[in-house]
Amino acid sequence: MFEKIKRLILGEAKDIESSSVFHKMSLVALLAWVGLGADGLSSSAYGPEEIYRAFESGTDFSHYILPIALIMIFTIFIITATYCQVVKIFPSGGGGYKVASELLGPKVGIVSGMALLVDYVLTISISCSHAAKELVGLFHPSTSVNVVVFAVIGIIVLLVMMNLRGVKESIYVMLPIFFVFLATHVIGVFYGIFSHSGEVVELANSTVTEFSKEFKDNSADGFWFGCLAILAMMVPLLTAFTKGAGTFTGIEAVSNSMQILREPREKTAIKTMIMMAISLSFMAAGILICYQLIDVNAIIANSDHGGAHVPYNNILFEEVSKSWGALGNKFVYVAIVSEAFILFVAAQAGFVGGPRMLATMAPDGWVPRWFSRLSNRLVVYDGVWFMGLGAIFFVLITEANVQQLIVMYSINVFITFFITHVGMVVHWWKQKKLKKKWFKGFLICSTGTFLTGLLMVFILFENFTKGAWVAVLTIVMIAIAFMVKAHYSGIGRMIKELNMLAKVPLGNKKPPETVDKKAPTAVVMVSGYNGMGHHALLNIFKAFPEYYKNFVFVSMAVIDFDKFTTPEEVQAYKKKCREDLNQYIAFVNSFGYYGEVRFATGLDSVEGLEKMCQEVAKEYSNCLMFGGQLVFPKENFWTRALHRNATHDLQKRLHCKGIGLMILPVKLDNTL
Repeated sequence: MFEKIKRLILGEAKDIESSSVFHKMSLVALLAWVGLGADGLSSSAYGPEEIYRAFESGTDFSHYILPIALIMIFTIFIITATYCQVVKIFPSGGGGYKVASELLGPKVGIVSGMALLVDYVLTISISCSHAAKELVGLFHPSTSVNVVVFAVIGIIVLLVMMNLRGVKESIYVMLPIFFVFLATHVIGVFYGIFSHSGEVVELANSTVTEFSKEFKDNSADGFWFGCLAILAMMVPLLTAFTKGAGTFTGIEAVSNSMQILREPREKTAIKTMIMMAISLSFMAAGILICYQLIDVNAIIANSDHGGAHVPYNNILFEEVSKSWGALGNKFVYVAIVSEAFILFVAAQAGFVGGPRMLATMAPDGWVPRWFSRLSNRLVVYDGVWFMGLGAIFFVLITEANVQQLIVMYSINVFITFFITHVGMVVHWWKQKKLKKKWFKGFLICSTGTFLTGLLMVFILFENFTKGAWVAVLTIVMIAIAFMVKAHYSGIGRMIKELNMLAKVPLGNKKPPETVDKKAPTAVVMVSGYNGMGHHALLNIFKAFPEYYKNFVFVSMAVIDFDKFTTPEEVQAYKKKCREDLNQYIAFVNSFGYYGEVRFATGLDSVEGLEKMCQEVAKEYSNCLMFGGQLVFPKENFWTRALHRNATHDLQKRLHCKGIGLMILPVKLDNTL
């Protein structure tokens, strides 16, 4: 019954051996735009509002609106241009983590990776919190905070279930929501601007006049005094701008999720990011300008809207459509509801990018290795749960406070942005003697470095007490990552020494011409031609001298996230595994024993080995299974959390079926 319920919720298992599985799972640019671009687009529900709230009602700040909108558009396209270069240089994915790790060093890479991981968790938290507040507030404006928190947790759990089914499946569900949101907001922004076209010209004139006046008034004492005056005017502008810095997140998600894009991946990624940049620039800048054109602050001050408790976009759409009659009321309702639901779609970016970031760091040893495992739906199962539980944690500690969450996730976005741009600057500087057109890339990345660095500093110092302290949490996670890395590195050094056993010289006997399947047979579980396998084999020789006549080597090549890239690479991996295992046959043959290999590929080593062991046990009536297992003199938190006792799990399963398995311990030093 449990398995039936599981299949109903998560769907049938996908066939990893199918040649079409990659094509069926991959996303074309349009679907990638929906699944990843919604993160940025959804920020138009709160990013421009946070910028506009930074200016007090009753003060004349109109001359700041157009510069902020222009800086916003410029920043979006600079970041996009840099990440277009990133996907060309690192087409296998990994984004900012790979850029930093390979161009600035692994230690810088983990800083970028962890900052981005926290950002993805907060993307889910903020999107779901804002959506729940809008929906609950639409029907019950006086609802308590606890109800909203429970609503957010329910939404996150639902998204976890959807993503455990698969990324593409979850995006298909969200496709109609995305396009309803896009249609209503494009209509609202276009109508808002064109119905106030004369005021747009006045706004531009007042902006030029104000900045020119400030420069002239101060340049009487010298040109540089005029420049300093302009810089002084930029301080409140940048302060307000950083309030909506979360608007820029989402662009980097494409470079982290290259594995799910349709071939040719580079072209698909660039198309996706261009669509994201154009739609995000139009929506965020357009909404901000519309706020000023209809003077949202004045409307709130002179009405019973309830002040800051009413989302500015609600007021914007009401004002834009108030002359449309009954159609206007329906338009407002659809726009607000679609805005709430697009935030659910935005949370999808966290569930797409976050698990893949964990899976990318896992083979490098920065996080537990099991984060790279795929489920039978070819989903990074543990990563999806990690993102969901992390998002619930932030929702609970902030009580779904959107303003606080925005600041918290903005700082992590810009840490990653800044490090990535620095890495790309280093890349182009190294290429200056090798490529003639290096300066263009260098200039783009240098400009991006300046912008993202400036915004990062402003966010950190202006908002530390309001939520930027989450950078401290990022530091804690980085410290834990270094501890995990130290443990795996120690294990790696010892296994490297153990692998010297694989160089044991061959014997000089001839193998038997035929196989006697009734003769004593040792079935040895191996993970490749390595020291672990030889350790098990030599222990069998020592414990049972001349007893076993046949040796069957059983191996399961597990296709983890880092192996599941293209059909060609999967086939190459399987071929290499098969060639390695054939060396065991040559080894036992040289000592006069019969040898053969049973090999399969799959996602779960225990499940695959169990099936193969059952098949071998039916063929060889007098057999005993052997498996090596790393053991530690003292079990502790690290050994339990970072290592899977797969052989013990397999032993329990086989014993239940009447098949014996003897564990051959491989003892490692207690200091690890």
